[in-house]
Amino acid sequence: MTQTRFARAMHRIQRGFLKVVRHAPSRAEAQTLAKRFRGRQADNYVRFLTTPGIDPTNNQTEQAIRHIVIDRHITQGTRGKRGQRWCERVWTMIATCRQQSRRVFEFFCNAINAHFRQEIAPFLLR
Repeated sequence: MTQTRFARAMHRIQRGFLKVVRHAPSRAEAQTLAKRFRGRQADNYVRFLTTPGIDPTNNQTEQAIRHIVIDRHITQGTRGKRGQRWCERVWTMIATCRQQSRRVFEFFCNAINAHFRQEIAPFLLR
């Protein structure tokens, strides 16, 4: 099947699915689901069918923030705004370094050394 035919078939299936879901039974659960598909974001629920590179699950995102959830559970989080900002930045650094297969400790040490030497900090984005 060509890519064009596949895209057409997926679009047809998507329209059929959305049509069925929008006319859901009167049960509360079915109506809650149908309500989601009536909104402007309805197409986003099935975008993975027609857009290469979009995963149908959010597993990658959940794995990226897993260490944050564990850290917050163990430490009970922070109480002040400065602590929250620091944690946000460190967690972002950890997740980004892992995505880029970079060594977190090495990056962190380089950033701290650059700060104390009043040098330009290493770039997180490549």
